[in-house]
Amino acid sequence: MVDLSAQKVLSAGEIEQKLASHQLYVKTEYHEGHRADCSSADLTRFDFAGLDLRGIKMDRALLRGANFIGADLRGANLVSASFENACLAKAEMEFALMAKAVLRGACLCEADMSGAQLDRAVLTRADHARPT
Repeated sequence: MVDLSAQKVLSAGEIEQKLASHQLYVKTEYHEGHRADCSSADLTRFDFAGLDLRGIKMDRALLRGANFIGADLRGANLVSASFENACLAKAEMEFALMAKAVLRGACLCEADMSGAQLDRAVLTRADHARPT
């Protein structure tokens, strides 16, 4: 089981600033801005829908109930992150590092997890069915 007892508390403004800098980092092909590091942060129910989060660091982050619909998480570091009841529908997660991630009850409908590293990940009750 993942120990998430030592979470960093970030204000909404701090989170927005990190994400804006990360968007610039990705958009300028790593020449400007900074790669976001939200490791060990409590981001419960945060809305990441549609964001380009390629390569973001969110290891050990608490992401319960977060919205990642259509987000780009390719190559992201999500080791030991908790995605319980999060929505990752249509998310791009190719080659994401997700060892020991907890995806219990997460919606993974139409998510692309090609090449994602899921060693010892918990996928109990995760919904990966294609909507009808």
